[in-house]
Amino acid sequence: MAGAITSTARQIGAALGTAHADGLVADTGPAGLAHASRPGRLLVAACGVVVLLVTGAARPKPPARNRLPGTASPARTR
Repeated sequence: MAGAITSTARQIGAALGTAHADGLVADTGPAGLAHASRPGRLLVAACGVVVLLVTGAARPKPPARNRLPGTASPARTR
């Protein structure tokens, strides 16, 4: 079930992303296509940054070390 949900979400995202990118360059002729594709590249870069931020925020926190209250932190070793 989880695989089906993931696959469906991926397909919907690809369809919406393609539609949005096509909308950015819809009224451009072949001569201006390179200039018109710049917003699409910026959109892809912005989505990449959002993914990096979300995955960084969703990273699990390391477990707390067991220490007695009032004791110093253990020395770090390499």
